Amino acid sequence: VDRETAQQLTEADEVFSYCEAVHTQEHCLEVQLPFLQRRFNAMPPIVPIIIATNDFDKLNRIAEVLKPYFNDENLFVISSDFSHYPSYEDACEVDAQTGKAIETGRVEDFVKVLEENAKSGKKNLATSACGAFPIITLMLMLDKSYEVKHLMYQNSGDIDHRDHSRVVGYHSFAFLRKEKKNEGFTLTDADKQLLKQIAYNSIRDALDGKPLGRITEIGDWRLNNGQWSMVGQSSIVNRQLSIVNCQWSIQNAVLSFRYISVAVFVVASDTSVRTIRCMRLWQRWLVPQPSKTHASSQ
Repeated sequence: VDRETAQQLTEADEVFSYCEAVHTQEHCLEVQLPFLQRRFNAMPPIVPIIIATNDFDKLNRIAEVLKPYFNDENLFVISSDFSHYPSYEDACEVDAQTGKAIETGRVEDFVKVLEENAKSGKKNLATSACGAFPIITLMLMLDKSYEVKHLMYQNSGDIDHRDHSRVVGYHSFAFLRKEKKNEGFTLTDADKQLLKQIAYNSIRDALDGKPLGRITEIGDWRLNNGQWSMVGQSSIVNRQLSIVNCQWSIQNAVLSFRYISVAVFVVASDTSVRTIRCMRLWQRWLVPQPSKTHASSQ
């Protein structure tokens, strides 16, 4: 037992306390230990917690104290059976509804289904989840960076084929951190247009033999203190530094193509900077001709 962490919990909030007697008849911890011992080569220290309250305020407090520990370095194991004592068919129906509610990750959905199941009139249904309050506590610790994956469902009738009139249900779920996708850099349509205009102006000036100065104004966009913003709008493009870096990268690349008739530039396309397309622009298309009108949409 990790006594140091257990002590820290009791000191963090009086909602945690140590009472040896509550573990005497409670077996939820013991049924999980063999699986953990088999899974880990070396059994890590554990912090056994029994939640013995249905007070929502206290459940919230428990979740808040545990949140700092809810990270990739720790494994939270919530022990709970599901439907108790209905028929095999009723257990499958009730447990399916309970399982779907848990998969949403929303406490309100889970509580609503528990109430609906209790009022369903299913014969011999004593509970939908004996560990409902630990499950709620876990769900209170979740945020949008987690997803719930259903692993398996069975009930005791799948093992004992002789009597399907009275069974107990068992679900297993994994609460997983979602993979981060495109969080480092994304582009809106306005950002793409801005980058395209920066590239166009830089290449055009290079081919005209003009010095490449720092760009501070493009169309409705203005550069102020390293941040690009649109005239008349208060919102600032959060990716301003990346755009400025792209600006200088584009300008530096242009120098290599100053004396050739074909210019190549890179413009971030789609929704991620990872998707990059190279577009070939002929010099006569880039450099405005006296007899033609050169549109910025090109």
